[in-house]
Amino acid sequence: KVVDTAAYGWTLIGHPEWAPDQSRFAVTVGVPPGVRTEIVSLSFSSSPIIVTARGGLNIDPAWSLDGKYIYFAGCPNPASCTVNDLSIMRADAATGFLTPPEPVANSPLADYDPMPNPDGSTIAWLSQHELPSVDFPAGLWHVRVGSGGAGRIVTPLDEPAINSRPAWADSRTVVYHRVRYRTPATRFSIWMTDIVSGHTVPVTDPYANYVVEFPDV
Repeated sequence: KVVDTAAYGWTLIGHPEWAPDQSRFAVTVGVPPGVRTEIVSLSFSSSPIIVTARGGLNIDPAWSLDGKYIYFAGCPNPASCTVNDLSIMRADAATGFLTPPEPVANSPLADYDPMPNPDGSTIAWLSQHELPSVDFPAGLWHVRVGSGGAGRIVTPLDEPAINSRPAWADSRTVVYHRVRYRTPATRFSIWMTDIVSGHTVPVTDPYANYVVEFPDV
């Protein structure tokens, strides 16, 4: 056991994200009272450090390549946090200070799953495009790329879809899983987009009778 959650009073713990040098990892934990969650940095030689001691909802940690920063999805105003108000923030991994204080990415609805590209020039993240409706029960979701503001959508807009969990194959190729609402025998499949040319191709068979999710590269 790497960490005893009961010893710190945590009510939940998310999946660990290893720092580039493998010396520590960041993880989402539930911190009482209520449903407040924070990002905690853990190592094998020291006590946990709460990186986002700011209240509200703070989830989906991801490290910068140099290990200095932790990107995460959090509410710009922790005191009035809702799941539809999550933006992409960045904290100093040692001090927890937000750098910069405002979000580094903020689209009109909720933002999740930030992922810096290998050369550190931009980030990809999951963005809610439309709220759930009768036509689209899970809403519409796209992958955006940028280094500030709302960025730009890089997943195809040819038909309604749920895109999720971006990863990088290299500094210009983003990989994600995708399900299209109006495709017969719909299944999640893996796709990739060159963010410079806009060229998009499926990596796995989008019509295969199996489910493929959450790529990692």
